[in-house]
Amino acid sequence: EGVDHVVLAGMGGSSLAPEVIAATAGVELVTLDTTDAEQVRSALAEKLDRTVLVVSSKSGTTVETDSHRRIYEQAFADAGIDADTRIVVVTDPGSPLAAAAAEAGYRAVFEADPHVGGRYSALTAFGLVPAGLAGADIATLLDEAAAAAPGLGADSAENPALRLGALLGLAHEAGSEKVVIADHRGGIPGFGDWAEQLIAESTGKLGRGLLPVVVESTAAPGFADAGRDAVLVTIGEPDESHVAPSGFSAAVGGPLGAQLLLWEYAIPVA
Repeated sequence: EGVDHVVLAGMGGSSLAPEVIAATAGVELVTLDTTDAEQVRSALAEKLDRTVLVVSSKSGTTVETDSHRRIYEQAFADAGIDADTRIVVVTDPGSPLAAAAAEAGYRAVFEADPHVGGRYSALTAFGLVPAGLAGADIATLLDEAAAAAPGLGADSAENPALRLGALLGLAHEAGSEKVVIADHRGGIPGFGDWAEQLIAESTGKLGRGLLPVVVESTAAPGFADAGRDAVLVTIGEPDESHVAPSGFSAAVGGPLGAQLLLWEYAIPVA
């Protein structure tokens, strides 16, 4: 139908994973995760006649995302486009958004597993639907995760998720509460931004927790000059030119699907 411009309206856990998946696949996905008026206007001004809007909210009550939905509904109407043919919803079963979508007759409603927390939802409908519509190969992504799953579920000292989680927990107990993340030949653009929310929201309770610090490279401040309070983590290959003063470091390699699942195991372990 010529509709090939995908705009994702979603905040936090609803936007970070599909952004990483789309960027790694090299496909275009416009992410609207802000209420900044200029950014919203910029998105609205781009290819509206070819746009599908994915409205993504686990609770179905996210105010920012609902604002985006109503703004696009109006823009579609003003352009003579039936909004119900251009809006796709991703939400939990029974949410207010699911009810509103059914009443409005939106083109498609994808209901995700309600038992999976938002920041752990990368491999559910929240991560897969927007990225898949944008053109990412989500079948391969799921195959990568499935291939890694047996090793990540193994009660073994060789389980990489247990090793990473134990390292982060041990480092925290030794006073290294920062986790500095840099890409080093990993080929997964933006992965640190997704891991940042996963780490911070999962561990930052009761005045404790790990503080994620995402930097652009191993040469960046925060990584190159890290102190004894930091764990150094590279996504991809080890960078032998940097030795962590804390004594705690890790290199986490592998394809995107496997990495997403590995970190979703490792952080609860930590």
